Amino acid sequence: MSKLSIHLHCVMLLQTLTTRLMKLFTRRSVLVEDMGQTYLVEPDDEAVADPVRAPG
Repeated sequence: MSKLSIHLHCVMLLQTLTTRLMKLFTRRSVLVEDMGQTYLVEPDDEAVADPVRAPG
């Protein structure tokens, strides 16, 4: 296997991993998609102050 082939395989694996993580974070409401843009959700002050009562 050539170095270029290994490089392309690694790039595809990285792309797959990134896509799956983005979907996971969106399902868990860590990220929000709006009009084609993805945003990080602002942390809830109460959830940060008391992680025991935080939903999850």
